[in-house]
Amino acid sequence: MDMRRIIIAIVTACVVSFVSYQVFFTANFNRGTVTVGNAKYEVLIAETTQELERGLSGVSSLSPSSGMFFIFQTSAKYSFWMKDMKFPIDIIWIDDSLHVVFIKESVSPETYPDTFAPPSSARYVLEVSAGEVGKNKIKVGDSVTFTKN
Repeated sequence: MDMRRIIIAIVTACVVSFVSYQVFFTANFNRGTVTVGNAKYEVLIAETTQELERGLSGVSSLSPSSGMFFIFQTSAKYSFWMKDMKFPIDIIWIDDSLHVVFIKESVSPETYPDTFAPPSSARYVLEVSAGEVGKNKIKVGDSVTFTKN
């Protein structure tokens, strides 16, 4: 009987810790909406150095209509890796004129420490759940709109 209570206490502590982390994590980001082609995503915005470095590391999942939008100060060939990621994602690089310039689909956590970068410069990057690019027929050249909430 005591072992059962211990197990319940441990499971409860894990669930509370997980929920607390997710709430803390998402509360620290600005939010916005990104539309690529016909797909619309509610996004967390990463724009400070700390946010850009952390990204989605440690987050357990994304809903199909959500993502993270990275805003860099200047255009460059920004590389991404899957350090501390828990699920696969599609990565979409976007240039200054808000057009998709490169896509890497279904990047899994197991690829770490490999890095992925576009062949040309980008100013923005959108990370969404793996499969979103194919499902929504997102392609290089698509126009992107972005609004900050």
